[in-house]
Amino acid sequence: MHLARAALAEVVRHFEHHVEVASTNDRGMALARDEQIALPALVIADRQTAGRGRGANRWWSADGALTFSLVVNVAANAMPRERWPLVALTAGMAVCDALRPLAPSVPLAIKWPNDVYAAGRKLCGILVETPATPAGRVVIGIGVNVNNAFATAPDDVRSRAASLVELSGRPHDLDAVLTAIVGELVDLLPTIAATPPAVVERWPSYCLLTGQTVEAQTPAGTWIGLCQGLDADGALILRDEVGKRRCTTGTVVRWGPG
Repeated sequence: MHLARAALAEVVRHFEHHVEVASTNDRGMALARDEQIALPALVIADRQTAGRGRGANRWWSADGALTFSLVVNVAANAMPRERWPLVALTAGMAVCDALRPLAPSVPLAIKWPNDVYAAGRKLCGILVETPATPAGRVVIGIGVNVNNAFATAPDDVRSRAASLVELSGRPHDLDAVLTAIVGELVDLLPTIAATPPAVVERWPSYCLLTGQTVEAQTPAGTWIGLCQGLDADGALILRDEVGKRRCTTGTVVRWGPG
């Protein structure tokens, strides 16, 4: 990762490359709690032994995958706390923008709230976490299937995952992919603080679920409705027989033609 370190020297102030870690987000959270660490900080690992997704989910990865966490101080960009939920969606946009030139014929979209899909299969997962202290620090964990294959993956992963090498028909330089994603992310994050957030007007072109019948598990129960996109706060908008519902947190378990 020497090339990535050099390419990102102007935007990343602390860089760690590990051959193996339990989770880059675990390490990122430790850095976020250390006020002596200059931010942004980047943690990248060749292998994760206990990669995490949302809730109790685990992130499966193999050689050739790109797994990293970026630690940022969103308070430095005057980002209001109520807009922090937009960070995961904005990270998804950054991934899409960075990868589109590498597979221009493949449709890339965000599956609310934190996955990037390519041609109907999961290409990337995103996990955003915040330490209790110090305030204003956010850890953005990103795992992208770049050059990895799925021959040894669990059945549920193999059936729904995609990798960039399969989609584009050629391997990709991990340093270049990392540099592109981090560069896009660092550029996009400050736009969340704008009033209104500048990223909001771009939601429609990224949302995988718009126009689909969606089943979402939420704290209020299971909702099934026609997805009408995302609102300015990043909530998933569903319409059912009750009317319009705003899904601010939850998990989409099924979706299909409306």
